[in-house]
Amino acid sequence: MLQMAWVDQYLDMQEINLLFKQARELSLTSEQTEAIDREVIGRSVREQAYFTALQAARNEHGDFSLQELQKLPAFMQQISISHEHAQAVELEVLGKSLIEALIFELQQQKESIPVVQDNHCIETNL
Repeated sequence: MLQMAWVDQYLDMQEINLLFKQARELSLTSEQTEAIDREVIGRSVREQAYFTALQAARNEHGDFSLQELQKLPAFMQQISISHEHAQAVELEVLGKSLIEALIFELQQQKESIPVVQDNHCIETNL
C-alpha cells in the first residue's frame, strides 16, 4: 500500500495526507506504520515529508530561503514529527540543525545588506 504512493522517492502533501488516512482506516498503530515505512523507504512517512519540505526550502540556486526555513517548525507540528527524527533529517539535508541553519541564513542576509557610512554629524537642538 505505502510503496505505490511513492513517486521518485518524494511525496507531496496530498499523498502524505492520503497515507495517514489509509493508516487510520486500517487501524495501524504509529509503530506499525513506521516499521512498514522504514521497510519500504528507509524512513518514516513523517521523516520523508519533512525531508521533502526541507528540500523545497531551497531556492533556484540551491540555497536555503530563510522565509521557507522559518515555516518548518509549524510544519513539524502539523505532521507530528519528533524532535529527534527532525534533527536526523536536518543533519542529512542541511548538515546542521534547523536552528543552526536559521542562524546561518540570518547572518548571510545580514552580511548581504549594504552598509551606508556617513561621516556627517547631525545637529539637533533639544
